[in-house]
This record gives sequence, C-alpha cells and structure tokens, in this order.
Amino acid sequence: MLRALHRTGIILAFLSSGAALGTGDALARGGDGTVEVGPYVSYSRFSNTSGIDESPGGGVRLNVYFSTLHSLEFDLDGSSESHEEANLKIRSLTDKIGIHYVRNYTPKGSQKMSPFVAFGVGRIFVVKRVENVALGTVTEGRDGANLLSASGGVRYFYTPRVALRIDAKMYRWRGVGVTGAPDAFFSLDVTAGVIFLLGSEKQAAPAGE
Repeated sequence: MLRALHRTGIILAFLSSGAALGTGDALARGGDGTVEVGPYVSYSRFSNTSGIDESPGGGVRLNVYFSTLHSLEFDLDGSSESHEEANLKIRSLTDKIGIHYVRNYTPKGSQKMSPFVAFGVGRIFVVKRVENVALGTVTEGRDGANLLSASGGVRYFYTPRVALRIDAKMYRWRGVGVTGAPDAFFSLDVTAGVIFLLGSEKQAAPAGE
C-alpha cells in the first residue's frame, strides 16, 4: 500500500506540473510517428471467485501512432493487496503485460479532448502467499494465464504534448488453480495518469473522425 501511495504522489506531481504549463488551446492529437509515454496509477477489481481483493497499483505505457486515428500500445503494471479470512492472512501480487490496438477519435469542436477505445491481449501473473496463523504455516503459489481485454477512455490535453489520461479496462483470464478454481474470471481496472507525446509534429486529421 505504501508503494502504491508513493506512486500516486508521483503521478499527482506530474499532473500538477502539466496543469501549471497548460495555457490556451491545446491541439489534442497524436499523429504518424508520434510516441505516447507515461506512468499511471490503477485500481483493480477482481472476480470474487479469484480470491483477490481490490488492489491499488501502477504501471507505465508506450503507445506508437501509425496515424492520427490508429496506434499500437504496450503496457506493464502491477498491484498488490492483503486481507484476512478467518485464521488466514492472504497477500496477492498481480502483474500484467499487454499489447493493444487503439482506435483514437477526434471530436469536432474539441481542441483538448481525445477519446479512444482499445482491444488487446496479454499475460497476467499472480503470486499468492497464505499464512495460517493457527498452524503457523506459510504457503505460496503462482499463476500465469493469457488474457483478453477491451477498454475505453479519454485524454485531456493541458498542452499539445502533455495530457491527463483516464481508462477503464475489462479483461478476461482463466485461473490455473492457485488463485481459486480454474475458472474464467472477468476483472476491471480503472487507471489515471499523465502522458507525454514525443516525436512528430505533423498536423492532425480533421476533427469529427
């Protein structure tokens, strides 16, 4: 939890800096040759049957634009949680990597807003540590599974190259047994972070697409 709070503080510092820099209208677009990078904080909600509680965390992303409307994104994030059940103390660490096709939109009349949807694949890794207080035993198990994801969100640009980004991502994965029954799980991530656009300064496509 302390690490998650530390990451949150870093993100808020970035966002504050971006707000201070933001003056006038910002052309809210990436384009051919642009690279979008940035950190984010996350809140993960897992299926009850996974045995994992709500988990704060954080990650980083890299999004490569092929045009104003189309890009390919890579992300890496992690989260952790601790809870108790009867005589058990349970700690779960979750890491995810993913690659996503991103469809970007350019709303007519908006200079600062850039919504998007994304679809991707990836891999989730779960480490679960269970301490039985009554018996004085500790067990640890690991899971690894492929995932499918669908997400949407919006970027709000402070300047042409600095933006706040908020995402909601739903993903599906199948447990191997360590995290509970080997069933299909649906999970939800909500993220907030800052992004920086690097590279090309080509003009954006007309708004409204």
